[in-house]
Amino acid sequence: MFRLSEIFDFGWEPNAPRWAGPTIDTNGDYDLAVIEFDDQGWYHDPCVQDKLACYLRSKQTERLSIIVFVHGWRHNACAEDQNLKEFRKLIQYAADIERHSPTPCRVFGVYLAWRGMSLRGALSYGTFWTRKNAAFRVAVGSVREVLASLRRHQRDCNCHPRTEEDVESGNGTRLVLAGHSFGGLILFSAVAEYLIDSVVRPRRKVVRPFGDLIILVNPAFEATRFQPLATAILARRGFAAGQRVCFMAITAQNDQATRMAFPLGRWLGSRFESIRKAAYPRLPPGAQREANLNTVGHLPWLTTHRLTAPEGANAKLSEAIARGWQPSFAEENRAFEAFNETWRSEGSLKPGWCREYTSGASLTHVDGDADNPFWVVEASREVINGHNGIFCPVFLSFLRQVCDDRVRRKLTASPRA
Repeated sequence: MFRLSEIFDFGWEPNAPRWAGPTIDTNGDYDLAVIEFDDQGWYHDPCVQDKLACYLRSKQTERLSIIVFVHGWRHNACAEDQNLKEFRKLIQYAADIERHSPTPCRVFGVYLAWRGMSLRGALSYGTFWTRKNAAFRVAVGSVREVLASLRRHQRDCNCHPRTEEDVESGNGTRLVLAGHSFGGLILFSAVAEYLIDSVVRPRRKVVRPFGDLIILVNPAFEATRFQPLATAILARRGFAAGQRVCFMAITAQNDQATRMAFPLGRWLGSRFESIRKAAYPRLPPGAQREANLNTVGHLPWLTTHRLTAPEGANAKLSEAIARGWQPSFAEENRAFEAFNETWRSEGSLKPGWCREYTSGASLTHVDGDADNPFWVVEASREVINGHNGIFCPVFLSFLRQVCDDRVRRKLTASPRA
């Protein structure tokens, strides 16, 4: 249902920069970069490359926690955009957490913006096809250079740890990348070749991530784009003991935008596409048609995990945070050790494993190899509420603990993990 304000507030959003602030703002509890791309995937500001390189050079001797976010449809880099506001809150939350961490890092937020909104108001809902096509162009544009620069910075810093403590603990610069809706399409398309290569490379027992973790939240692209990676995962003969998660595609059960609107848009836009009816090995009949119409999060035969939380968990956690509550890293370490004793006692995870998080979230393995580091997760509404309810405290706390688990796992796994 449209809001009355949307009906009367409509207009054209030009293919022009919307961010009026500095490219990289270092005045605060965190550093924030806002990088904009035009409809062809070029930088709006050609000097961005040099500014980012200069910033990263200045941080060669400092541990960073780099959090990248690619927004989705009907958003941009306007200062009043809700996604940008929420991302600022997210990295402020991350900076607050880092101050209480045993090994604190400087938080560097990178907001990758594109022309996700070309029309304002109710008319913007008719831009599905043009914005989806624009997202594909952005994915193969200069965004790949930004991601490569950040990954290279992380690898260069972590190949030469700064202190003996870093060598022993495995701590260093972290890189987590997230994309929402069509932003998930951009992020996945930009790194898909690397992800597939990491799975099929025969001499590697452990699958190496791009950065530390790729997170797609309510991704809005057809599952057929995910199929090459899914096929590579099925063809691989198991994963190494101690393998850490590399990729998560998380979709809310009540996300009507990807459950209802996306298949309708794909049905209308794919009328002249040829679909094979022949069944693929280990896939259900009609899999290609289903994958061509639906997103990865709405196909049961691709789902690997289920994420839930009790009713009222968000309100409870919000109240605790408002009272000044901070997570106990000692308690979370003990919970992780207890999980390993129960589900990873012999090195590899047992099928059907369940991980409880202090935020109230519970993650359960439901299908596939228990050590598979590529998770396709179905989330209940208490974790992610609809298409845009992605900044809920329970979900953000869950993501933080998943990232922390990767570091904890590094302390107990083999050096190659």
